[in-house]
Amino acid sequence: MKLSLSPSNQKHHGKAARTCSAKDAWAEMNDERRGRDTTIDRSMTYQNVWLTGNTEMDMTAEIQKQIDRVNEDKRVHGKRALRFDAVTGIEMIEKPPMEYMEKLSREEQIRFLKDSGAVMDSILKEWNPEWITAAQVLHFDEFGGRAPHSHRIVIPVTKDKDNILSFNAKAEFNLKFFTFVNKEYPKRMRERGYEVEDCKIFEEMTEEQKLEHQKDKPDYGLESMDFKRKKSEELDQRISEKESMLADKQQELEGLTKDQQAVKTENRKLKEENREIKAEILSKKQIEAMPMPPKTLKGDFKVSPDQYRNLVATAKRVDMVLDKEKAISRKETKLREERTRLEAERKLPIKEQMELFKLRVLKNVVEKVTKILQEGWIKRVLSAALTGRDVMDQERNKTMSVAERPANARRSDREVI
Repeated sequence: MKLSLSPSNQKHHGKAARTCSAKDAWAEMNDERRGRDTTIDRSMTYQNVWLTGNTEMDMTAEIQKQIDRVNEDKRVHGKRALRFDAVTGIEMIEKPPMEYMEKLSREEQIRFLKDSGAVMDSILKEWNPEWITAAQVLHFDEFGGRAPHSHRIVIPVTKDKDNILSFNAKAEFNLKFFTFVNKEYPKRMRERGYEVEDCKIFEEMTEEQKLEHQKDKPDYGLESMDFKRKKSEELDQRISEKESMLADKQQELEGLTKDQQAVKTENRKLKEENREIKAEILSKKQIEAMPMPPKTLKGDFKVSPDQYRNLVATAKRVDMVLDKEKAISRKETKLREERTRLEAERKLPIKEQMELFKLRVLKNVVEKVTKILQEGWIKRVLSAALTGRDVMDQERNKTMSVAERPANARRSDREVI
């Protein structure tokens, strides 16, 4: 995000200036933590870690000192002084994925962010040796401490073609800069032992990837509050989808439980019938254990055809009962396996369970913040979002235009998205 000691309110090519007040950006970055971001828990601000500078330093004075140095060099060489609204600062945010940082201990988080900061230091120094990191802090007070990240303010001093000190953010803080960072950062982090994936570079994307990238374009350049409001609504939608899926699995499991219970009841009845049948008929072993019938002089058994058929029929009936028992046992085993599978599906994977937990915590935080906010358009927007409605544009139309608002209220705390 570009910063200026005196940001201009003029439009360029019909678009509002994307420059923020350095004073306001510093008030949000230091331990004052002033701003509209409702995810900040100021009771946790004491846990923040300063890597460069400190919360007491006068950032305006630091930037002004560099402006004076540049203007003096320009004066010596007969050049005009800087414009009053020149971009003389850049706020950068290094924000690793929350789900990755949550798996680390606090010591591991600090070590990761310090290594990340050292990598960015080397990248910035290679991009322009004149750039100065005036302050850098690790924030542990957003989203309940579960999303630690780094803020830094860079004073982008440079030299022009005549080797005279100047500021030229337009030429140096642009798409080429971001492409350079996106290529170098993952590579250098991997050299330090971290599994960081390569960033997507637009020029290197396939046509299909570029089309997908264009779909997400409405998110680019959004103000911090607008972006987080949109993400909060998306999280609510995902929570609803997960809960709906769980309800479907629960209903399916209940239906399977009823089927399994019915099979158990049927199996129990058949076993009882089987016991009664066994009491009335002889088993194969019992038949084989029977004494052999007497034989004739010719060696033939003295058994009538009826007796023989009855014996065979009895043995077959025993076989049929046993086969039926085995079939029922197989069916019961299959239902038990199906129940186990459904119970496993009902239990979401650990990653999705953690995501659902985080979504619920975030929703609870938004509900608490909404209760303590004074009446106003922000409270109405958040309250409506909690019920699944987006009234942002409607509320904006009700508020005053930017030109009617006082100068100190036109500041917007933006993040680079």
